Amino acid sequence: MSVPLSDLEPVWLPGDVEVQVSGETFHAEAIRQADRRGPRGGPHLAVLVLEPGNPHDHSAIAVFVNGFLVGHLSREIAGAVQPSLIAFTAASSGRTVACPAQILWHEIDNQPVAQVVLRLDPAPLGLAADAFTPIPEIDRVIQQHMRRLDTAARP
Repeated sequence: MSVPLSDLEPVWLPGDVEVQVSGETFHAEAIRQADRRGPRGGPHLAVLVLEPGNPHDHSAIAVFVNGFLVGHLSREIAGAVQPSLIAFTAASSGRTVACPAQILWHEIDNQPVAQVVLRLDPAPLGLAADAFTPIPEIDRVIQQHMRRLDTAARP
């Protein structure tokens, strides 16, 4: 689905931090169209758009590539990044954040599957690079159990 974005020119923040987009499987046709619309082999223009009205996640951040919705930042990353993105957008007179995107195609079970990777500079957003690094679920579980190891055992 192609959705018109703000009339304001986005703020271009290219960088070295790789940000994985989530939900590409739900937007396969939009990714194909975005890939066709941009330069062959990329990089493409990605824009981050706040979605406070998203019924599944009020901290959602949509990712548009060449004007097509191709996915979202993961729930964990969006929750951590949203306040900084809101502040940056307000300080930039309502302008959104843009960065380069790479669309990579893989073949799984003889079917083309897309992967969208953003290249962003988080410093102007006041964020460290690790704000865009998801913590695997197994790591979260282990971290929770590590706290228990620090508690004193009952006699």
